[in-house]
Amino acid sequence: MFMNGIIRGFIIATIVLLHNSSVLATDAVESMPPRFIADITIEGKSNPSEILWGDTVNGMAVGISSVTTSLLSPIWPTVYAYLENRGNNAISWAIQSRSMFVLELDGQRYSESNLGGKGSTFKIGDRLGPIPVDTVWFHKIEKAAPYQVIYDSASAPILLAGKHSLRIFYQSDQQLIPSSLLSISVKLRTYPMQEGVKEIAQGLTDRKSYRGRYQIADLAARMRMSGARSAVAAMLKDSDAKMRQAAARALGDIGDASVIPDLKLLALNDEWGVRNTAIESLVKLGEPFKSAWVEPIIKSKDLAVFQNAIWLERKYGGKKAAPTLIRCLDMNDPSVKSYYNYTLVWQIGACGGPQLKYHHASDGKGTTEQVEENRKTLAKMKNWHKYIWW
Repeated sequence: MFMNGIIRGFIIATIVLLHNSSVLATDAVESMPPRFIADITIEGKSNPSEILWGDTVNGMAVGISSVTTSLLSPIWPTVYAYLENRGNNAISWAIQSRSMFVLELDGQRYSESNLGGKGSTFKIGDRLGPIPVDTVWFHKIEKAAPYQVIYDSASAPILLAGKHSLRIFYQSDQQLIPSSLLSISVKLRTYPMQEGVKEIAQGLTDRKSYRGRYQIADLAARMRMSGARSAVAAMLKDSDAKMRQAAARALGDIGDASVIPDLKLLALNDEWGVRNTAIESLVKLGEPFKSAWVEPIIKSKDLAVFQNAIWLERKYGGKKAAPTLIRCLDMNDPSVKSYYNYTLVWQIGACGGPQLKYHHASDGKGTTEQVEENRKTLAKMKNWHKYIWW
């Protein structure tokens, strides 16, 4: 019993380390304990093609045919789901997307933000499926119902050795329609690293892969496979900015410092979102943060990215953060419609600079007095910056 406890503790520690992307290594493969892949058996299911159905709710039923893992999702289960219209009316839509499902594993629920997906009319007697519910991108639900509050920083569902209870819910009209509750048995075996690296490399080069290449890059990062580094690094030159960004993020987590020169090129010469990600990865790889990297991104005033760049400056800029953000202020625009200046003034006060008020109105209808007060605030910021030396 004591020895079993030691082994189980070692497995849990290994999986937690595998899952925690903040733990980085120079060479991820050699410095980590062996990874694992989970083999799953659904107890009481002798026929592989059998679909295990839950109760019918408002004319709809949810079923599960299998629960599997793979080289690309070794400890996060993929549930193959079915939907069936058993009611007396057609359903105008039924979205076949993993984000429409909630996973319940040992009583804890997991899901992801609703990404939409393929929808279709659900006629009486129709059956949809199998729908692969890949839970590798799910996160623990922190607050429930009727719509779940999901945080990307929350943990994902991880399979440990032993027995577990599992079911899924389909989200329909603010209701969660459950499948049957399954009892599953999980055995862990050592992850076949060479085969895994090969499959990830193939997936990254196969533009017809049913999995998004950016998602495969994310899996390489989660597994921190240094053997897949060259395949991921090749994506840095992809024509699609989304792919370059995924590669930059993955390389920071894989932990191989040899890609620093390539990431620096992205940080200085790519689209704003790619730059933000490249900068974050550079810091993860041990490269000293430079405010000059983020200043152009902030000054772009691009709402989609400039706040992320501010966050990077606040997180890594230290005492230089407030002066840097002051340099980014648009001193010629005291108007109340400037969400850009409003955001910067608040962030400057939050990271050690002057805590001043800046008037903002989304409709741009500010008073003359408010505009004048904003002008004075900008002048005070400029004057404070003049006498700061770091």
